[in-house]
Amino acid sequence: MKDLLHQLKIGSVTLDNNILLAPMAGVTDLPFRLLCREQEAGLVCMEMVSAKAILYKNKNTESLLTIHPQEGPVSLQLFGSDPKILSEMARQIEERPFSILDINMGCPGAQGGGQRRRIGADETAEAGGGDSDGRGESREEAGHRQDTKRI
Repeated sequence: MKDLLHQLKIGSVTLDNNILLAPMAGVTDLPFRLLCREQEAGLVCMEMVSAKAILYKNKNTESLLTIHPQEGPVSLQLFGSDPKILSEMARQIEERPFSILDINMGCPGAQGGGQRRRIGADETAEAGGGDSDGRGESREEAGHRQDTKRI
């Protein structure tokens, strides 16, 4: 097992190892992330945070944004479909102690009929399109609906 572990570098962040905790809604809260860091996870990811929830000062969002000094490095995943709101909320939270900010503008998969555009790592948050699934609604408006197809 030790042969599989190695340092990992993501941008300017160097992780002690390559064991990463993925963001999972309802699972990766602060106590769980602290447990994973105690078990030597190289990076812990917070639950997805809605840019609109920050904008509208949703009362539950502040607890999702809480980072404990002992849990770093931490990745925060900010999601939304409006590039202007995303970029403004990213600026608003930039002083928080996360190491990596992961911007999620929706799945680029071919489940709808709308146009899609992948955002390159070197492009700004102001670039990119509107709705993420081609249905004319944001992820928040869709209520995090997941489409299922039966074969």
